[in-house]
Amino acid sequence: MINTNDLEVKFKLCISFIVKEVMALDPLARRQWLFTYKGIIQYADSHGSELTQEQILGADIYRDLIQRVEALIKEEDYEGQ
Repeated sequence: MINTNDLEVKFKLCISFIVKEVMALDPLARRQWLFTYKGIIQYADSHGSELTQEQILGADIYRDLIQRVEALIKEEDYEGQ
């Protein structure tokens, strides 16, 4: 049986790794990543009744990723720092 605490730690580490990878992208690629996944969230928000629970959960994960990436971007002295 899988330990819930282990899953939570692994999930948090994955989120952290993804955020670091996005922040390491070229600023243009980073903007494209944000644009793409914000679009997915908008679609999920407007078509929620048509989506599966897994798709809604995935959109929530992207929402968290985007919030973290945008917070780090605001801390940069210049774009792509």
